[in-house]
Amino acid sequence: MLAVAEQLDMDALEIDPNVDLSQYGLDSVAVVSLVGVWRANGANVRYEDVYAHPTLHELVSFVLQSVG
Repeated sequence: MLAVAEQLDMDALEIDPNVDLSQYGLDSVAVVSLVGVWRANGANVRYEDVYAHPTLHELVSFVLQSVG
């Protein structure tokens, strides 16, 4: 997801979808920003959901399912 890559200040292709995003430096400030973006676009995502789905693969799947 481009929003995640932007928060990490990385190219999206540099992110291994199966690696915990905290290893790339995803912190609570970035999580707050991401959740705000996703909510503004119709996703029903909580901060806790990001931590419960720590890899890009898991997180993207969850966010896509939460769009209502």
